[in-house]
Amino acid sequence: MQYIENELCSSTLWKEELYQKIEFFANNRANKYINHHMFEDISQEARLGAWKAINSFDYRKNFDFYRWAQWNISKEIRRILLEDRRDKKNKKNFKKNEKYLNVDNFIDILTIDKVFAMVSQSFSKKENAVFINNIVEGMTLAETGSIIGLTAERVRQIRQNVLLKVTKIIEKV
Repeated sequence: MQYIENELCSSTLWKEELYQKIEFFANNRANKYINHHMFEDISQEARLGAWKAINSFDYRKNFDFYRWAQWNISKEIRRILLEDRRDKKNKKNFKKNEKYLNVDNFIDILTIDKVFAMVSQSFSKKENAVFINNIVEGMTLAETGSIIGLTAERVRQIRQNVLLKVTKIIEKV
């Protein structure tokens, strides 16, 4: 760790020299997954783990840097493999549920425009403000209440009435 303790500490030259020394570890860990469909991503994440190890290492804790680097490299590889597994699982679950999706269950854009026009005509000013701010734009009850000048509880009550009216309007269409 003479690179860290000497006067080059302020520059990034020592980091680059250290990275060149531990790049072997990153490539070695990544080569275990050479037949994996995400090999390029894995090797890139392994190199990223090497950089994270360099930037986060504290030589004052008297810990072996090379073990620290190997641990960080392995951690990044595990993270990307776990994300890949999650993605595959989500795709599989979507395909299972895809057979239950039906075109008739979706409202087309023209129907949404009709509903929105009908809704805006049948609401009072407060109901319209709650509908736009809370339901359409996704603001919280407190944020919507501060805009309108009502408490969050009153906004919740108005929201409940708005949702009932919207449900009745959708059933008509």
